[in-house]
Amino acid sequence: MKTKLSSKADGSKESQLIVVESRTKAETLQQFLGNEFDVVATVGHIRDLPQRMLGVNVRRDFEPLYVVPPERLNLVNDLQNRAERASLVLLATDPDREGEAIAWHVAEACRLDAKKTRRVEFHEITKTAILRALEEPRAIDENLVAAQQARRILDRLVGFELSPLLNRKIKGARSAGRVQSVALRMVVEREREIRAFVPDEWWSVEGRFSAHESSGSSFNAMVIGVPDKLDISDEDSANQIVEQLQSESYTVESVKSRERQSRPSAPFTTASLQRASSNRLGLSPSQTMRIAQQLYEGVVVADGNRTGLITYMRTDSLNISNEARTEVKGFIEKRYGEDLYPDKPNTYKTKSRNAQEAHEAIRPTSVNRTPEAMEEHLDPSQRRLYSLIWRQFVSSQMVPARLRTVTAIIAPHLASNAPYKFRSSTTEIVFPGHFVVSKEDGSVEEKNRAILSLSDGQQVLAESVEGIQHFTEPPSRYSEAGLIRVMEEEGIGRPSTYAPTIRRINDALYVEREGRALRPTKLGEDVVDALVEFFPEVIDKAFTRRMEDNLDSVASDNTDWIQPLSDFWDPFQQDIQRAKTDMKVVEATYEKLGEDCPECGLDLVWKRSRKGNWFIACVGYPDCDFSRGYGLATGIICPDCGDGQVVERRGNLRGRTTKFFGCVRYPDCKYRSNKRPDGDDD
Repeated sequence: MKTKLSSKADGSKESQLIVVESRTKAETLQQFLGNEFDVVATVGHIRDLPQRMLGVNVRRDFEPLYVVPPERLNLVNDLQNRAERASLVLLATDPDREGEAIAWHVAEACRLDAKKTRRVEFHEITKTAILRALEEPRAIDENLVAAQQARRILDRLVGFELSPLLNRKIKGARSAGRVQSVALRMVVEREREIRAFVPDEWWSVEGRFSAHESSGSSFNAMVIGVPDKLDISDEDSANQIVEQLQSESYTVESVKSRERQSRPSAPFTTASLQRASSNRLGLSPSQTMRIAQQLYEGVVVADGNRTGLITYMRTDSLNISNEARTEVKGFIEKRYGEDLYPDKPNTYKTKSRNAQEAHEAIRPTSVNRTPEAMEEHLDPSQRRLYSLIWRQFVSSQMVPARLRTVTAIIAPHLASNAPYKFRSSTTEIVFPGHFVVSKEDGSVEEKNRAILSLSDGQQVLAESVEGIQHFTEPPSRYSEAGLIRVMEEEGIGRPSTYAPTIRRINDALYVEREGRALRPTKLGEDVVDALVEFFPEVIDKAFTRRMEDNLDSVASDNTDWIQPLSDFWDPFQQDIQRAKTDMKVVEATYEKLGEDCPECGLDLVWKRSRKGNWFIACVGYPDCDFSRGYGLATGIICPDCGDGQVVERRGNLRGRTTKFFGCVRYPDCKYRSNKRPDGDDD
């Protein structure tokens, strides 16, 4: 069924109603389609489960009770009136399960006439994509709606039962969730691995060499064992080797080279975009998704027109449309040369479990909108993220770079059975390939370039030989990007849940950020310990992964959505009852401020309110109720003193309340800024 305008008896044309989620998206579509279409935004969900009650009848096959919030009733009435006047209602919400569910809720809440209601789906907000979608309307996908409904109900069952229980048993605990608690457990377990780690000492012997005929051109080399691998465990062993080698003369025994290819990386998925944005741009996952949403929904470009600059940003697919592949081929050949486009187009296979292959990877809607061309139309954050996405996509369709690695073996003038030699290597670019786009300077990290001029039999001078002490390193804390990687690999959550999950465990004060690393708080560890003891299945990665698989089956092949909930609910209820009886109450622990209470003389301690505000209070509460406010915790170490934490505070400037960030060690540390040190001003 193709959408077309119908005529009234007087010859005028009836308009069609298009429903989307966001105002920006509505503005972009309205611009493309003109006044013959009436485009309205729901601004998110139009109805949901009630906030203050379970809202699920577990005795009637988990029947949900959906309600329209009072503040949304006017919108529902308005949509109903517009729908009655329209010849056709097109539900153009986002192309994923959440969007499908929103479309279904709009149809149900507004009692839309099924005979004139259709679903349209597009993965980029450009005029071409919109017009094509209008030519291919379809019915609402009931399987996708069922999968989203099952996930929503499951999350409600877990959160509604667990959160109040934890709040009663663990002082300060605020929430628990099917996905967030598993993510928190990974952060806690990694922290405990770090604490339990015992470093092992090891040594290396390294030399600094220069060729006699090229004074000033030197390179580093490391001792290797001949013929066996060298294992230097202590300083005495290293010193013995140094004594043998530091007065020797040396000759280049061999110089060998080999070429290898560096293949381009795949275009971005949601998870890989969030990781790259965190690592390269320093943006949090929430920031990344907020900015990507702006680029997707539409940005004003040339001539004041608005268009979407990237495809839909919640995806785990690596597919590329034929149209996009054709366009990027022409762009690469024209701008960079025909030799930089492969004979056969590059394709990529996702490693994500249950990826939605019908979707596309994240890419620019047109590669001809280069970052340079878009620079004046985007704010700084948008420019940086758009450039990252554009470069990743274009480079993903280019030929590999070719690298040459040169390795030199330096031998001392000892007997032929000498047990030690030195090895050094360097890498140079033979053919840049995708590096011309993927690496802004088109280079690779280079060191020891001097060995490129070495030849077999050449004498070299040892400028120094020394032993260097090392220790094995503990596993590193998860960064937000690292945690997202593991969630994706383990099948925990979906692309749309990664950023909200990390935000929740931050907001609940279960973790703190130290730089880019996530460190669990004492509260977070207490929550995990309680959940592991009483709800081992809920907080188990394998269980969460199986549940995601079950929900994916519901979405793809009409599997019954009630059965997975039923299998979960009965044992979960038994665990809840046991925890209510047996779970121990955990009192909060507080860090001492180092000052005495001015009212009773006991210690003053740092505390945090349920909203996350730092304040200083007497440890003798409730007998002594002295306290003074401080600010909202950010989990960021002060960039000036490196000791205290940065808190968000409120001050008065010319009669207005204004936000600023300062160090908790004030007045000893006077750090102050109008912006968060990590740039995340969400």
